[in-house]
Amino acid sequence: MKLDTVQLTTSVDYLREFDKNKFYENDITRRNNNIKCHSLDNKPWGLETLSINETSGSIIMKVNSKILGKDYSKSIQLNTLDQVLNSLNQTGIKLDPSFLDDAAVREIHATDDIRVFDPVASILAFQHLLAPKFIKTAYDHEGIVFKERILQGLYTTVYNKFYQMSKDRKFFKQNPFLAKQFENMLRIESKLTRANLINKYTGGGSLPEILSRDSPNGVILNKIIAGQTLYKPDLLHNLSWKDQKDIGIAKLLFEHYNGNFELIKEHLRNQVGKNTKPNYLFNQYKAACFKLLNIENPNMFDSVLEVLAALNNNNIEAAA
Repeated sequence: MKLDTVQLTTSVDYLREFDKNKFYENDITRRNNNIKCHSLDNKPWGLETLSINETSGSIIMKVNSKILGKDYSKSIQLNTLDQVLNSLNQTGIKLDPSFLDDAAVREIHATDDIRVFDPVASILAFQHLLAPKFIKTAYDHEGIVFKERILQGLYTTVYNKFYQMSKDRKFFKQNPFLAKQFENMLRIESKLTRANLINKYTGGGSLPEILSRDSPNGVILNKIIAGQTLYKPDLLHNLSWKDQKDIGIAKLLFEHYNGNFELIKEHLRNQVGKNTKPNYLFNQYKAACFKLLNIENPNMFDSVLEVLAALNNNNIEAAA
């Protein structure tokens, strides 16, 4: 597994050196308790947070792949952990390497980079997914975020990595050769921000243990597209009259509410009595939408399935 970002908490017992001159002190009052912290003043690229809580005896750190400098494209993985630790130990602290086996993993961003023929076309295909179990937020042709409705704290983003790099000019201006490595690259990045989600999708444990396992992105993407491709493209005259009516209503609702599933659910909920559960209507609508989208875009989902196959095969070139 590769990570773009990870947040860890560990004990000051693993702190071997601490240069207070490189940290600023801040006192926080929480629930009538005074908390004394030391935060790194001048943070290097990739180090988002480094704070020593003197009161609780803990160290909080959040790092991303930029901490690897010219090896940014390798991401945070087992083979680059030594580089991450070495960079941390040049900031004004020195940590015992064994802290990695004991640190609590608070947040991870699991990433997979898939080389595709046309990232924009792939992103458009993902934007056309119905994904009723997720809240979708699209960013033109740049990417799309899927936020799970039930399990709060899971965000999966599909985006054009090369385009995203072109917007982050400060870091990549210092490492211009990196851009070439991400041409035609589609990044799938799942942000897991709670311990229960990390345990569910990675098996939990220490950071080295998590990194030794497969990426969760294939499992999460399967969940996003569940049911979407069950219905094969078909000509209108081959559909039953009931299917044609259901698809017509689905198209009307989809266009009227601009694909906002929550508003569509509210509309359908108002069509039944107070004592009737609207689940039947919801399921009918979803099935009709799946058919509608596949009829209108018969080849669009091929690229989604290619990305899924690449994730399942752990092959970043599989969708080329």
